Amino acid sequence: MKTDEKGFSLVEVLIVIAMMGILLSVSAVSINLVLSGNIKRATSKINTTLESVRVQDMSYTDKPSLYFYQDGDGKYRMFVSSQPPASLSIASPEAQDAASFGNLSLTLTFTDSTGATTNITDLTTQLYQVQFNSNTGGLKQTTLSTGGSAYLTNIKIQKGTNGIEKNISIVAGTGKHSAD
Repeated sequence: MKTDEKGFSLVEVLIVIAMMGILLSVSAVSINLVLSGNIKRATSKINTTLESVRVQDMSYTDKPSLYFYQDGDGKYRMFVSSQPPASLSIASPEAQDAASFGNLSLTLTFTDSTGATTNITDLTTQLYQVQFNSNTGGLKQTTLSTGGSAYLTNIKIQKGTNGIEKNISIVAGTGKHSAD
């Protein structure tokens, strides 16, 4: 007598579930590596550009500044320009050709002379300028949209609110900076 068995055995179901678990864990690791690579590249680009602007400010008569802003699509951007800040805006040609960080977010931390810090994540209201002193290589103060002026002391590059993050710390007096 022939029996017509249909369906899956418990062993077959367990093997399929185990294989799906392995595939999901491998894909999660791969996605994390890609995101980590994007953040490392963005951190390296900002760090290299900071050093380039610092060297140029100390060496040349044409003193460039580094600018950060956020475009209408919410993407953070940076560019270098020797134009006076008053002649620049988010709509200026230099800003339109700016390097984009895609869907990564930036937090700029400014510290004033009293030691109080201001974290700025919304860069849509103005261009934030970073310029170095030609004699010391130290930072010049930046005018903030909240009023007053302060030194940029940290740049945090992050993916999502609880995602991977990297920091670039800047010493105001010397202009030296390092990425973690």
